[in-house]
Amino acid sequence: LCVHPHRIGILCQLTFLALLHGPSSGLAADKTRAKEAGSTAGQQVVLDRIDAAQLAEHLREEGYAAKLDEKDEDKNVIEMKVNGRRAVAFVWDEGTTIEFFMGFGDQTLSLAAINKWNHSNRVSRISINDDGDAQLSLRLHLNGGVTPNWIVIHASAFREDCEAFEKVIRDK
Repeated sequence: LCVHPHRIGILCQLTFLALLHGPSSGLAADKTRAKEAGSTAGQQVVLDRIDAAQLAEHLREEGYAAKLDEKDEDKNVIEMKVNGRRAVAFVWDEGTTIEFFMGFGDQTLSLAAINKWNHSNRVSRISINDDGDAQLSLRLHLNGGVTPNWIVIHASAFREDCEAFEKVIRDK
């Protein structure tokens, strides 16, 4: 098994967060929702779709500055801060896909650098927009069901990847 050093840190963090927020110590709000939905105590809610307001709530419960984008007519965009920079989370496909996204305006990378990142990082992806600017995204599909904790774990992985990507840009 060949794992990029950055990915080892992410894998360790994902494992730690999964253990930290596991079934025995899930978010209090999720336990309340599970109880209201008729689940037995200690079980977590499993979501196969989510709306932007619910996603923003889960992110705020974990300390993210997340709010619905007031200008978005479709109400599927969440504004958030990641490492002091503006990021957004989109809710797509009738609530079955979440995409965390950060644009890096006026930052260009070579195709070799982009390919290296995308080959080494299996969770997030770098792409280039129509203006030639770099952008980082992470998608989470809810098909089959995920816990709110799994969503928060992916948000944490996105934050880590934003930090790593900012280092790539600084070091180019």
